[in-house]
Amino acid sequence: MWFHFADVGDEARLGNVMKLTGNFYIGAAIELIAEGMTMGERAGLSRETLLEYYSYMFPGGDAHGTRCAVPHPHAVFTAIPTQVAC
Repeated sequence: MWFHFADVGDEARLGNVMKLTGNFYIGAAIELIAEGMTMGERAGLSRETLLEYYSYMFPGGDAHGTRCAVPHPHAVFTAIPTQVAC
């Protein structure tokens, strides 16, 4: 695993601000990928094809994301998920 530490100064609050900026970045990336997958699926691309393509665009991910994105063959989906499986 790769970690990077940045010196943000002597004020502890700046460490919190740095972490929040990273959280915003990650949240935005998740939203953009979800929108792209939705657009691709509605146009007729399979989820598996999209995931394969995204794995080349964003290398270094783990299998957890793939397990969450590929539905179980017996899964039933509703418009609003009632339980998060991942």
